[in-house]
Amino acid sequence: YDASFGDDRQIVQLDKLRNGAISVSFGDYAVDLSGVASLDVPCSIQADCSFGALTILVPRHFTVLPDSSTSFASFEIQGHPDLLSEGTINLNADVSFGEIRIQYI
Repeated sequence: YDASFGDDRQIVQLDKLRNGAISVSFGDYAVDLSGVASLDVPCSIQADCSFGALTILVPRHFTVLPDSSTSFASFEIQGHPDLLSEGTINLNADVSFGEIRIQYI
């Protein structure tokens, strides 16, 4: 997913998520993973956000393990995964002058 200068919500519909990349700048974007049925092992996502906001909506039956780098930016997680997770997403997040938010749904 690659987006700039706007607002958008992208719903991901996959039987199995293996890996992915999200790059956003100058806008307010959301990537909704509620349409993902299962995760590959390992599953990794690279997320880059510059001068904008990115929200990644993650179903509670998955767990996100973040590794984040911020420069004049914020990275936050809202909510919690279920105790018995069905899979793990390794998230490598790089944020500059913006915000990445993981929101469990």
